[in-house]
Amino acid sequence: MDRNYQDRSGGRYLLRIVNAAMGKTLYFGIAKHKLTIVAMDGHLITNPVSSMDYVKLSVQQSIDCILEANQQPDY
Repeated sequence: MDRNYQDRSGGRYLLRIVNAAMGKTLYFGIAKHKLTIVAMDGHLITNPVSSMDYVKLSVQQSIDCILEANQQPDY
């Protein structure tokens, strides 16, 4: 599997993020990118929540979100 995303700007990616921790809250974000939440715990939400800098997941929670890779790498 190709894990090199540096040349893939301009794409849109559906991410499923799962907090499988036993007692910790998970915060997930990607620098300079916005996330649009489209589903929570496997169920589509009627009004997608957009322009999130990060998402917060409680224990055993999952979120499906769309990442629009619209920034150039600046490392």
